[in-house]
Amino acid sequence: MGKKKGFMIVVTLLLILFPSATGLSQSHSAEKTAETESWQTVFKQQVEHWINELYHQDERFQAWKGAAYDYQGLGPHSKEWMISVYRDDKALGYMIVGENPPSPGETVNRPSFSLLEYGLGTPLFEGSPEDATIIYGGLESFWRENGALIDARTGETFPNTIDPSFVPETPNGDVSGAALLSGITRSAETLDPFEDIFWLDQHAQKLETEQDVMRSVEKAPVVLVSDLYQNKVLAPFTVAGYHLWTQMSGETKHAFIELNDQGARFLPLSYCLSKGSLKAK
Repeated sequence: MGKKKGFMIVVTLLLILFPSATGLSQSHSAEKTAETESWQTVFKQQVEHWINELYHQDERFQAWKGAAYDYQGLGPHSKEWMISVYRDDKALGYMIVGENPPSPGETVNRPSFSLLEYGLGTPLFEGSPEDATIIYGGLESFWRENGALIDARTGETFPNTIDPSFVPETPNGDVSGAALLSGITRSAETLDPFEDIFWLDQHAQKLETEQDVMRSVEKAPVVLVSDLYQNKVLAPFTVAGYHLWTQMSGETKHAFIELNDQGARFLPLSYCLSKGSLKAK
């Protein structure tokens, strides 16, 4: 009894001397909860803004209006998420969103996000096991299963000669915040790059700049030729058009080109220029 009484006296003295001790803990917990809610709120608002832009400006995305979506992180410790858009359990499309690093000298911890990729149809990583290691890297997105490397879009298994430590380049996040989808262009003509192999001709017209690509897409077939996965996989993609996004200032525009890759797949044009050659017929 003496020990118990002594313990109660010590506790009472501590509460008298440090009355805010438990309050500090509760306050810190409340701050963390508010921070989490703030992140989720900003993330949700950003995702829904881009969904809204797509279904309002491009009729092919009309089914996204009022559709449900969920999201999942892409890989351990990544700052990228895949948003899967669906209705009645039918996949309608997807977006890949990345969280931007804080700006230098930034004091307010408000999250911001960039649009890295989006598309129609089945999302990336469909069919990957729950325990698989998934890695996002634009055209070089994959998961590992039993030591094999499997493409996130096609499900194709690639040679085990690819370095196990291979880390792909992530598309740039030029489109962020309240950017608006301000222009839609469809290709004048498309083709099957496996039937028409003009792109293998060393004399085929190579498009060097974003302006060259956008001008050519409206006039002739264009193919993106990429050496992927440490140059182990040669992959040609037909360019079916492009979307033009404008930042709120109205001065900066960024193009996402549409590739035929198991359905429409949109990636930053600047990224595609860095990953291969764009050739016009």
